[in-house]
Amino acid sequence: MKENTQLIYHNPPLSFGDCWRTCISCILDLEPEDVPHFLIDGCQNDTALFRARPWFRERGLEIITISMDSSASFDMCNLMFGDSLYILTGESNNYRESAHCVIATGHFKMIWDVSPKRDGAPPKPFKENGFYCLDFIVRS
Repeated sequence: MKENTQLIYHNPPLSFGDCWRTCISCILDLEPEDVPHFLIDGCQNDTALFRARPWFRERGLEIITISMDSSASFDMCNLMFGDSLYILTGESNNYRESAHCVIATGHFKMIWDVSPKRDGAPPKPFKENGFYCLDFIVRS
């Protein structure tokens, strides 16, 4: 895994942060610039996934996204995910009403924050449902 730092700060409507593409670049050992900024216009996550899927498929990869209750047991998460790296998305600690992505493993354990602030705090579960979003990059 490459420890990249996001290049674009989240400052809508002037700019929309690129933490998701930076996390993708980390897992794939690429530079952030080598991954398109699928959320460049502040689109919804489903639109970003729609845009991203062809890019992944061209590389023989798929991105699998699941929502997971933040109260899931430690043992269950470790059994399901083991040491696999994934992108953990939740509420940002720095930008109100925004999401933030980090690299995680096991039971929502953050191992790399792509934010230049690196305050050590992982994203919080989304308020509306207490869930996280997890993205796994797999070979197709």
